[in-house]
Amino acid sequence: TEQPGRTFALVELLVRAPWRRQHVAQGLHDLLLHDRPEERATLTVLPAAAPAQAAYRKWGWRKVAQKRNPLPGSPLFDVLVRQLAQSATR
Repeated sequence: TEQPGRTFALVELLVRAPWRRQHVAQGLHDLLLHDRPEERATLTVLPAAAPAQAAYRKWGWRKVAQKRNPLPGSPLFDVLVRQLAQSATR
């Protein structure tokens, strides 16, 4: 059962092409999730987005499901979850 304040949703994490492969995305990711009060974080990513999938796995995310938005023609997304460090120490 979900309750308010339990899960943080990461909606988009994009880095412009000239800044890629310089650990900018990882730095943004780590700063965004550092010291969050929620127990876990979730995000969705396209299954075919191989670089993003690899990065998220490396950063501790795990796939828990797949979903499709209710709009006609919407693509299928992988749903990833990551336990947040703050909640591990509670």
